[in-house]
Amino acid sequence: MPGPEDRQFIVFYGSLMKDFGRLDELGIRQAIHYIGPCEVAGTLVDLGEYPGLVPGEGIVQGEMFEISDLESLKALDRFEEYSPTEKINSLYIRLAIHLLKPDKIAWVYIYNQDVSNSPVIESGDWKQYCAYKNKG
Repeated sequence: MPGPEDRQFIVFYGSLMKDFGRLDELGIRQAIHYIGPCEVAGTLVDLGEYPGLVPGEGIVQGEMFEISDLESLKALDRFEEYSPTEKINSLYIRLAIHLLKPDKIAWVYIYNQDVSNSPVIESGDWKQYCAYKNKG
C-alpha cells in the first residue's frame, strides 16, 4: 500500500476519466494530475451511467493520475460510495493494485456488488464503449 511519503497514483477507468468533466464537478481537478494511459487486470462491466471494474482475466484501459493533495481521496471515496470502515457495505472498494502498464502501484476502485446481470465490456475500454453505444 502506498505510504504518505511515496508518490501516490490513482487510476480512473470510467466517468472520472479526464474527458468526462466529473473531476471539475468534484472540485479536485487541481489536486490530481494526469500522467497518461494505463492498463489494469480485470473485467469491466456496464452498470448504466458508469462502469465497474471487477476481478477477471481481461485488461481494462484506464488513465493514471498523480495525487498531489491526499484530501482529494476523501472526495473520491464519497463519490465512489467507499467507506474504509464499512467495506462490506461500500459500492466500491479502493485498493492499491500493481498495474499491468506502466509498472506502478496505484489506487483503483473495485466494484463491490453483484455484477451477474451486468453486460461485460469486452474491449475493457469505457470511452470506446460509450462512443459506440451513443452511435446507435
